[in-house]
Amino acid sequence: MPLADPQLLKLEAYSALVARWNGVAGLVSRDDLGRFSQRHLLDSLALAPLLRQCEGFDSASNSPGTEVAETPLPIADFGSGGGLPGVPLAIALPWLTFALVDRSEKKARFLRRVRDELKLPNVRVLCADVRQLQRCSCKAVVARAAMPVQALWRHARSALAPGGYLLVMDRIVRAAQAPPAESPGGCEGATVRRHWTQMPRYGAWHGVLEVREMDP
Repeated sequence: MPLADPQLLKLEAYSALVARWNGVAGLVSRDDLGRFSQRHLLDSLALAPLLRQCEGFDSASNSPGTEVAETPLPIADFGSGGGLPGVPLAIALPWLTFALVDRSEKKARFLRRVRDELKLPNVRVLCADVRQLQRCSCKAVVARAAMPVQALWRHARSALAPGGYLLVMDRIVRAAQAPPAESPGGCEGATVRRHWTQMPRYGAWHGVLEVREMDP
């Protein structure tokens, strides 16, 4: 799904905020600032097609528009840090609500600045440990692979509403064609499926693990 010019401008403004705040809040490594768009923005946006599919908007023709959906439960970005992948996804999917969860007050202050300066009404910021989230506090969880998927699933499972799911950024493979589909195991009481998505001009396939409660 191509992004509109206002969305591209917000992504550029977000990159500028990361560069400005990085020395204070430690958002990304110094080496990554020069390749932030490729290494972090495009990487985060690889989740957008899967979120569209999971939420029932798998084509441009049935997009709900730009208004924030009237939904009581957000999609939580666990360990959001500098807002990855939550901020790029909130810009690309403005009808979905995202809760950016991080236990660092410095990073939470930065995320509030991003929300306010970029005027993102679909973003909430929670300065909290993910283990403090209550049951049924989110409809889905997204995360980069900051910890093993088994540990992420344990935390996500305790916060998800019935029917909720976890999407975890997994491996990156450089290949002309998508690697074979597979269903890796390793999460107790859950089904795990690996999807492959590709961003234009990136030259790599992103593996994303979808974890859901196993049917009784």
